[in-house]
Amino acid sequence: MKKMYTILAALLLVVASCFSASVTYNFESGTDDWVFLQEGQTNYWVRGTAAGSASEGSYALYITCNNDEKYEYFTDQTSVSWAYVPVTLTEESTISFSWKGKGEVSWDCLKVYLSPITAFPQAGDETPPTGAVQLGADYYSDQSEWQNVTLSPGKSGNYHLLFMWQNDYASSRGAPAAIDHVCISLPSYYVLTAVANGNGTVTRTPDAESYKEGTSVTLTAVADAGYRFTSWSDGNKENPRTVVVNADMDLTAIFQDENLPLQYVLNVTAGVGGSVKKSPDKTLYDEGTVVTVTAVADEGYAFSQWSDGNTETTRKVTMDKDYVLQATFNTLQPTDITEFAIKTSELNMTVTWKSTAPNFEVLIKDKDDEKVSKLIAENTAKDENPNKFTYTVSKNGKYTVSVTPLDNAYQPVGASVSKEVTLRKTVYYTLAVLPSENGKASMPIGVEQYKSGEEVSLTPIADEGYVFDQWLVNGSVVADEKLVIMMDQDYEVKPTFKPENVAVDNVSVDATATQKLLRNGRLVIVRDGKTYNAVGQEM
Repeated sequence: MKKMYTILAALLLVVASCFSASVTYNFESGTDDWVFLQEGQTNYWVRGTAAGSASEGSYALYITCNNDEKYEYFTDQTSVSWAYVPVTLTEESTISFSWKGKGEVSWDCLKVYLSPITAFPQAGDETPPTGAVQLGADYYSDQSEWQNVTLSPGKSGNYHLLFMWQNDYASSRGAPAAIDHVCISLPSYYVLTAVANGNGTVTRTPDAESYKEGTSVTLTAVADAGYRFTSWSDGNKENPRTVVVNADMDLTAIFQDENLPLQYVLNVTAGVGGSVKKSPDKTLYDEGTVVTVTAVADEGYAFSQWSDGNTETTRKVTMDKDYVLQATFNTLQPTDITEFAIKTSELNMTVTWKSTAPNFEVLIKDKDDEKVSKLIAENTAKDENPNKFTYTVSKNGKYTVSVTPLDNAYQPVGASVSKEVTLRKTVYYTLAVLPSENGKASMPIGVEQYKSGEEVSLTPIADEGYVFDQWLVNGSVVADEKLVIMMDQDYEVKPTFKPENVAVDNVSVDATATQKLLRNGRLVIVRDGKTYNAVGQEM
């Protein structure tokens, strides 16, 4: 009995400390925690192998009539045998066990009870202890194969889990009761630690010292003034974020000075048959950084594609978010296409490749996946020199070019390769700079040609005594002194100028005074018939 209460104390400690605790009895190593009350009973509980096992093992607890080698019972007299084990429960605990036994309906059967820890049954007496409650079915019988039962008592505290076998002396329908894999499960609790790395705070909803397994908790990171949330320590960028607590968790909210550029992760890996490179090779990249990633196939392999579907062996990634990319490779077959390349010039493309296949299908599709051209080409170069295909499209746009190796029956004999290209015919526009009075533009008078989309900057240059007034651009007024034109059409530009303003220090200018611009460009003041220069001296 002392040992039993030691076990109870240990279980209580587990619950109080909010750790996971479950106790399972498979009877493989004995029945140390179990108590049997069956003195004087013809049929009684025993641990043995005669009934088989419901779990991985050989042993179970079952009723016998004489020893552990027999899984049977006598009906020559009534028997009531009890087997019980002390348990500690919470309201969320479950009790599960496996059982079997034919018996005889409700006369020869198994019953299960939960009684106070201070109450005990009596051998030969089918009346449960004071305060006991029956669990599960009214009785368990008439099953020759192992059955599984899970019960939720909804009780908290220390109890006896009781298994009672009873039989009358009339008749039998088969083997008696057997039990195995008795499990008392307590809920698991875990600690969720969520803090900030400084420069902010973290809230948890609900907020608790520990959480029952499976609890959903919402974490919210709040940045201090002048900072912004960037990510959690595990790389997750959601805010708020909901986590399901199934283990101890430790998360830190990371905040960054909002004046610093955002940073992102580029994780590039390779599948079987190759390796990858990235340039520049860093862990974190400032927002907007352009990174070049390259897939390098091992001997006997050919690059297939990136995990996002891109088929460019070398590609550029602009860092505007976190990226995870994997290069995949295929085992190289003799007919597989290698050295696949496309050169473009305005609306023209030249496709080259090598392969030992006798024929090829060259397919060109536009951005809407509509076929532009399909050609069956014969391999005239074999694998010594590249095959070549030249084509001119009719309009600007993105096109996908694919080449598939074919056999003599024009059936595919290897993997297709494809690549996306952008073709655009160059458009030119004219910029005409017109002559101006009292000044000029920074570009010579005349007409120049520029590519569509090119930017051209002009500044005005005024003659002495004059300043810039405005631009005339295709007849419209532009007040900005520096003129920037995006060449998307033909343009005519002309700067205009006005006389320079001259300060007069010693002459008050009122309604009786007038300004006069002399032929040499000097500004004078005329008042009361007298003329004054710029410094107020009478002329």
